[in-house]
Amino acid sequence: AAPTHPGGVIDFARDFGGVDVRITRETPLAGGTLRAMAGISADLQREQRFGYQNFSGGNFGVIGALRRDESNRSRGNDLYAQAEWEGKLVALFAGMRAARVNFDSADQYIASGNPDDSGSRRFSATTPVGGVTWKVNDQSRLFASIGRGIETPTANELAYRADAQSGLNLGLSPARSRNAELGWRHQQGDRLRASLVAFRADTGDEIAVITNSGGRSTFQNAGSTRRTGIEGSLDWRINSLFAAHLALTTLDARYRDSFRVCSASPYL
Repeated sequence: AAPTHPGGVIDFARDFGGVDVRITRETPLAGGTLRAMAGISADLQREQRFGYQNFSGGNFGVIGALRRDESNRSRGNDLYAQAEWEGKLVALFAGMRAARVNFDSADQYIASGNPDDSGSRRFSATTPVGGVTWKVNDQSRLFASIGRGIETPTANELAYRADAQSGLNLGLSPARSRNAELGWRHQQGDRLRASLVAFRADTGDEIAVITNSGGRSTFQNAGSTRRTGIEGSLDWRINSLFAAHLALTTLDARYRDSFRVCSASPYL
């Protein structure tokens, strides 16, 4: 009965597309080989979202009156560059990505008690990455890398507000991470490949569920998290007919801050 309720029937259509253009260059440098790449990418997604009551008069489970009508658009624009220098014993690489995502919503359902919920949100970040590889011999490599990352909210995560009000959850922030890994790789021709990698990822403003009711989830920023683990894999081509693959991962993932979740009945 609340005038801000978006309805029990969801109807939406989406279309999306994008383009990525890059230039690469390889040249000898300081007794090794330098490979450089730079590019730009652009993506666009458009969504038309409707909500209807799931009853009409005394008939239940049918499409009823309109309760939501909005046009949403998300645009992403990235500039990136990466360089790798490979020598006889050591390889170095570094990269940078400048990303910007714009989310715009035009509310076309305005009624008594349900105001205009149009709005927009911009997310941006510059994320570096760097690493080094040491050639132990012709078959084995030791490597290490560090970097930063960003995960913007998806259209589904922005679709509903936890306070049951109308409009998008434009207060949701992107999750930002710091990542590091240290590992070993071995390849013996086409017959044998093995790797062992230890990693850690620290994330701030992790996106998590706050309510889940009637098949509809809403999301919040839940503070910081830490993931540490070890991954190992082995690929062995026995002969021309048979191959074996083995992988093992151990992971410790923890929320480092307390937060509210599914905070009121009848949330599950």
